[in-house]
Amino acid sequence: MRYRITLLALILLLSTPAKAETPEGMVLIPGGTFMMGADTEEGDYPVHEVAVASFYLDTHEVTCAQYMRFCRETDRSFPFFWEKPGFRCGPDFPDHPILGVSWGDARAYAQWAGKRLATEAEWEFAARGGKEGLKYPWGDEIDETRANYGKKNDGPMPVGSFAANDYGLHDMIGNALEWVHDRHDYDFYREGPRVNPVGGDRGYLRVIRGGGWFTGPSCSRQYWRNALKSNFSDFNVGFRCAADLPGHRAVEIKSADGLSVHGDLYVVDANRQAPLVIMFHQAGSNARGEYASIVPRLVAAGFNVLAVDQRSGGSHFGSENRTIAGLPEDERKQGFCAAWPDLVATVRHAVDAGFRGKRFVWGSSYSAGLAVKLGVEWEDHFDGILAFSPAAGDFMGECDPTDDVARLALPILALWPASETQYDEVREQIEAFSAAGHGTHVAEGGVHGASMLDPARSEGDVEPTWRVVLDFLSELKESE
Repeated sequence: MRYRITLLALILLLSTPAKAETPEGMVLIPGGTFMMGADTEEGDYPVHEVAVASFYLDTHEVTCAQYMRFCRETDRSFPFFWEKPGFRCGPDFPDHPILGVSWGDARAYAQWAGKRLATEAEWEFAARGGKEGLKYPWGDEIDETRANYGKKNDGPMPVGSFAANDYGLHDMIGNALEWVHDRHDYDFYREGPRVNPVGGDRGYLRVIRGGGWFTGPSCSRQYWRNALKSNFSDFNVGFRCAADLPGHRAVEIKSADGLSVHGDLYVVDANRQAPLVIMFHQAGSNARGEYASIVPRLVAAGFNVLAVDQRSGGSHFGSENRTIAGLPEDERKQGFCAAWPDLVATVRHAVDAGFRGKRFVWGSSYSAGLAVKLGVEWEDHFDGILAFSPAAGDFMGECDPTDDVARLALPILALWPASETQYDEVREQIEAFSAAGHGTHVAEGGVHGASMLDPARSEGDVEPTWRVVLDFLSELKESE
């Protein structure tokens, strides 16, 4: 049975550049939806529909020769099983999969190679090769002519010794178990996102998939999942790498209370080294509506962007707030503080999704006020803040950031339109930010919130304010 192409999958497919150049040694895995997991009572239960965007994946597991080059160029130690008899791991086995690497080793190699580890959903989607409902890529019975498993060959075989699946991937089953990016959360299949999921934020184990040369048939099924401590190494475990396609994809993030927070990720490079701007909209709005003209400018300047719809939102500036749409009618009007878990969940997602460059939080109006609080309470998770017309005062309730300004250690740029300086509270805000040594800017002819950067909404020239914003980001991007 082939995958169903739902509207969501079609969006994911169409949002990917059609003519991106495939990196050497990788294949393009076209995005779509699939039924992930199995009808068991084990950690791979329940079966649930997941959508993933297009990505690249190595055609085979990382070899001893490839890993040896990495170790020599980075002065990293060789794995524990390197050159030990019986494991076929070392310079005498250049085309065999590297074994005995920890999750941290695998991630370090991926970063060195300009790639990343696949998510668990990406890995299973790719392993299935476009087919659904099977235990193995070829059918429901294990086959020693198609995979190296169960000590059939007394050790790993050279990569590519067995036929590839329908996506051109070798050894997704057998030869070496493979580290993937995700933390292991037993309940993640029941509670996790359904759009480009990136594991959970609970647990200290990292997932391994695929079965290895030592693994039995039941633990070699393509939906089987297990985990190890991230610093643990095993003679049956290796890895392969993934990479992003530049472009846009939808994301879904679970807030602490279980709400699905929907957003958009715009990736400018395959290895996620570029800095990331995390964008939150103003009250009554949504990310796509408020930032339609702003995101392209940031992407063109070399920034990844993650923009989400918080629950304190609506259809202001056009488009629909997808997070609000998932709430019952009587819960769609929520106060400013209600969105705090959504901001926290988004920052956690950005950290756990493997973005390795600097991270910046961008807030507009009430979310700018919440961004100030993030800067105090989550200081170690990002490198700077942009606050457009930051809301403060009694109407912000327990989320009032007024007292946080003086405690904020992170670099921040706070911006207001000139029209708002007629209010005493705004002038007091500007003085408070300046007194604490923070950057401020007043936009001539601007309007409230981040819309001061949108020429269709602001009166006058927006370019001076854009220069201030990009200079702030660029300076921090280049700083140590």
